[in-house]
Amino acid sequence: MEELERLGPAGLWLETARGYLRDHGFVQGGNESLAQTMARALGISTHELRVFIAEGRIGLALLERLREQRIAAYTC
Repeated sequence: MEELERLGPAGLWLETARGYLRDHGFVQGGNESLAQTMARALGISTHELRVFIAEGRIGLALLERLREQRIAAYTC
């Protein structure tokens, strides 16, 4: 509980996003930012990622992209 309080809402969101990406095979490289990892997972540029974030579409975009990958894996 203390760790969650230390992270705060933004830190909790970042750790949740990292874990979700990792669970889906997108591990953040040593020289890679979380934004770069997320853009790689979405198959977009970091500029496009900024647009998604500004428009409040990042969560939905990530869920849709990973869902597409899961469907593709089942059909192969």
